Amino acid sequence: MGKLAAVVICEMDMNAPPGYTEQDMLPAYGIKYRARDLGPLGCRRRRQFEIVLVDNKELFNVGDVVNGRVYVRPLARDIMFEQLSIELILAESVVTGEGFVERRLTRRFSLAQFTVFGELLEGGIFRKGIEYEFPFSLTIPRTNPYNCSATNGHHTQHSLLPPSIGPPYGTEYDIPRDEDLSNLSLRLNYYVRGQINHQGNTQTTETFAPFRFIPSYPVSSYSPVDEKHTCSSHQEVSSGKFLKKKRTLGTVTLTVPQAPKILSLGQTCKLNLYLTSDLTFSITQVTYKLLSRTTVVRYRAKEIVTTSHNNALTSQQTVLEHKLDASVQATNTHFELPVLLPENHPHVVPSFSTCMSSRAYSLEVSVILRAGQIKTSVQVCLPVTLVWLI
Repeated sequence: MGKLAAVVICEMDMNAPPGYTEQDMLPAYGIKYRARDLGPLGCRRRRQFEIVLVDNKELFNVGDVVNGRVYVRPLARDIMFEQLSIELILAESVVTGEGFVERRLTRRFSLAQFTVFGELLEGGIFRKGIEYEFPFSLTIPRTNPYNCSATNGHHTQHSLLPPSIGPPYGTEYDIPRDEDLSNLSLRLNYYVRGQINHQGNTQTTETFAPFRFIPSYPVSSYSPVDEKHTCSSHQEVSSGKFLKKKRTLGTVTLTVPQAPKILSLGQTCKLNLYLTSDLTFSITQVTYKLLSRTTVVRYRAKEIVTTSHNNALTSQQTVLEHKLDASVQATNTHFELPVLLPENHPHVVPSFSTCMSSRAYSLEVSVILRAGQIKTSVQVCLPVTLVWLI
């Protein structure tokens, strides 16, 4: 007969919570944990310190509750600890310089925390052969309380939480991955960190559980009330390849009279395009590209909150391109261009701006046309803000 595992359910309430109805799904008050005897062989092939997220969610949003369990399994001997902390962390890592050895600056923000003090739990000792299970619930705040906007006059958007960018926390930076930017200049990671502070020294034991975060904020958080503007571009149509033989045949103008400033991920936006010319032309192709521009500051940590973004590292790439074939012959024409933005794409996330980094987008529309034997194109670029509305 095998040895039966003993299970002990322990709960200690510090303060009585207010009355809630059965529909309320709020975290429990006090310290609640389970201790289970694993037996002499029970700890084998198990991690001594582990976090398991119980939410089956691909993306988390502001205001969501991250639920999980922390497991402590002393393998070789008892663990004497002062406190066990469970934190919701935002880690922002940027490249601060160029060279043979890449220099990076990483800042970590604790957005939510739950602490178990050792003096309140079995005298601060995790016993060998016992598995301790601590359930936790951490709420993602709507804003980042640790930002420089309140004291240094930075943009109020710095207080908004940025989206996840790059592979999960803990992945090596020198390994190229599809989730990374082309030059790995920026990473934004969210994860739950568990930390055990041992008694009598500064030694700590840590474990991590990453998750992906995409915030959904009201449109008013990104832009003023006037959300439409006009963009226009002019292109001369010339004949002849050499300067002396060139002759201007006319001009082509591409206009977007009510270009949207804000586009929502996962939705289709129709652009009203007006193409005017003093020539008879034939439209052969219409292309739109979504360009992303990532900027990171290149200062030391103590200078970040007091300097501007003039000394910055900027990278730009095309994250989306779509071609539409057309066959229209006219001198003046109006047509609608449907633009569909993906909802879940590793390189397309909502626009954001923090004290260390920012992501901006522009939509480039190109029309290729023919006027007789002359082939030309005209482009217009629309600065846009991407949001995620749910």
